[in-house]
Amino acid sequence: MRVRAKRGRRVSGEITRQQLLAAARTIGASKPLTRITVDQITTRAGTSRATFYLYFENRDDIFLHLCREACELLYEKAGHAWSAASPFESIRQATLSYGEAFTRNADVLRLLYTAAPSDARFAALLNSVRDRFLRRIERNLRLGADASLFEPLDPKPTARALGGMVEQFLVTSLFANGELVDVDEAATLLATLWYRAVASKTAASSAT
Repeated sequence: MRVRAKRGRRVSGEITRQQLLAAARTIGASKPLTRITVDQITTRAGTSRATFYLYFENRDDIFLHLCREACELLYEKAGHAWSAASPFESIRQATLSYGEAFTRNADVLRLLYTAAPSDARFAALLNSVRDRFLRRIERNLRLGADASLFEPLDPKPTARALGGMVEQFLVTSLFANGELVDVDEAATLLATLWYRAVASKTAASSAT
C-alpha cells in the first residue's frame, strides 16, 4: 500500500508540475517575461505559491525550463540522418524538421530571444544550443567534403554562416513579421541556398 501511495503522489506531483508549466507557457505567449509574476502562474494553474516553490525556484526558473525543453526539441527534430547519397534532401529534411519545431514552439522561443540580451542565464542557454547546432553542421560539412560533395571550405565559419542564415530567417519571419511562409517552401528555399553555397561543382551539376 505504501508503494502505491508513493507512486500516486509522484503521479499527482507530475500533473501539478505540468499544470504550472502549461500555465506559464500560456501567460508567456501574451506577456513579456518582466510583466509575469508567480501569482499569475499559480492562479491560472489553480495552485498556491507554496506549491509552485516545491517545483521551481522562481519565475525565471520555470521559464528557463520551458526554454530548455524547446531547445532540446529543436535539436532532436533537426537531427535528420546525414546521407551522402542525397545530401540536398538531408539538408532539406533537417531544415524542415527544425522549422516545424521552431514554429510550434514560437511562444517559448520568443521569450528566450527577448530575454537573452539582458539576462545572462537565457543568453547562456541560447548560446549553448547554437554551439550544439554549429558543431553538428561542421561535422556534416566535413562529411560532405570527404565525399567530394562539398567544397573544402573552412567548416567553422561556414557552419556559422549557414546556421545563422536559417536561424535569422525564422526569427525575423516569426518575431518581426508575425508569421512564417509555408514551412515546407521555406525549408526548400533555405536548403537550396545552403546546398548551392557549399556543393562541389560536380555535385552541383546534378543538384536537387
